[in-house]
Amino acid sequence: MSPRLVWDIFENVIASTPRCSKSEDKIREKIKKFIKEEEKKNNISHSIKEDKIGNLSIQRRATDGYQNYPTIIFQAHMDMVCETNLQDGFNFKQNGIPLHIQENEKWVDAIGTTLGADDGIGVAFALALLVDSDLKCGNIISLFTVNEEDGFDGANYIEPEKLDLKGKFYVNLDSGPINQVTIGSVGGRRVYLRKSFEFLAPTPEKLRFYKIKVEGLLGGHSGGDIHLPRANANKMIARLMTVL
Repeated sequence: MSPRLVWDIFENVIASTPRCSKSEDKIREKIKKFIKEEEKKNNISHSIKEDKIGNLSIQRRATDGYQNYPTIIFQAHMDMVCETNLQDGFNFKQNGIPLHIQENEKWVDAIGTTLGADDGIGVAFALALLVDSDLKCGNIISLFTVNEEDGFDGANYIEPEKLDLKGKFYVNLDSGPINQVTIGSVGGRRVYLRKSFEFLAPTPEKLRFYKIKVEGLLGGHSGGDIHLPRANANKMIARLMTVL
């Protein structure tokens, strides 16, 4: 499969479409439209199914001569983390993400916003598998889930029967590096902290309020970068507040 196909899909289908967590309607419709258009171009048969929470499964029928190969399910999540450090902000609900190629021409990023490669590149790869006319394969199911970033809703409320998820192998496309396969599973936990405060004195009328921001750090994903010696904005703010 050509890398160009994956990148074309990432730019023209995924990155160009708003897709914040819990707001996957536009990207879901964009994916369905893209598949139907590609069917006409390449004469490839697909079946599209959707469950109540908004997960989407698309099956590509086996190529002639490959019907006895086991069905493989490829999964990626449609949503992305929507954050910006642009002074005027960024309207993620209305705008896609403009891609920026770095000067070394080896990396793609975004200017002042998150790129959404997590898991947009996984979605692009799963779509490329569905539409590549040169690919000879058994049955392929690409599963696109909702709201991974803010609660795993797609995974928690998935309806396998409605999505017809019957396969021998399940491959998650939200990991890395690209040349490694991880055999395992992950989960998530949400912790709620509550504390009662007692006001000791009324707020002085001329009290000044200050907004403290920590920015310009390298960032990173706790799934793969937590062990690196990088500054964490949350920890830095907490340390500062303890001194104040």
